[in-house]
Amino acid sequence: MAGTSRPEPRDAGRGGGRPAALSAVRGAYGTALLLAPRRSLGVRAGARGRRGAQTFARLLGARQLLEAVALGPHPSARMLRTGAAVDALHAASMLPLALLRPGLRGPALASGATAAGLAVWGFRSAASRADVPTSAPRSGSPVRDDPRTAITL
Repeated sequence: MAGTSRPEPRDAGRGGGRPAALSAVRGAYGTALLLAPRRSLGVRAGARGRRGAQTFARLLGARQLLEAVALGPHPSARMLRTGAAVDALHAASMLPLALLRPGLRGPALASGATAAGLAVWGFRSAASRADVPTSAPRSGSPVRDDPRTAITL
């Protein structure tokens, strides 16, 4: 944006980053899990859902909401990487559950796929924020301090 001292992330407008959207999606997902775990798990109205799965869904929803609030609309690259790592661990943990508990296979795979998607989005958002300085350069010359503009002889 013209007239500001903070440059846009390198993938702004290309869908790679958008940390604020990530936080919003994470918050909506957490709210759905917290308020409607049976529906979020795909349990039909007439079927009895497993109480443990519903409790797990609510706990996961609470975690997602807390993470969305902690990240906020302008998270640091470090916070995004941390959240993405937690999501990647969650995704990995769903694979053994899907294999060992056939009755939970569908919800486990859905949860794992969602967590994997959030992890990828988080890592991409962190990468897009890595080149955005958090403060002005000490020398006062962003061009001179930017390695991309350095002249090599």
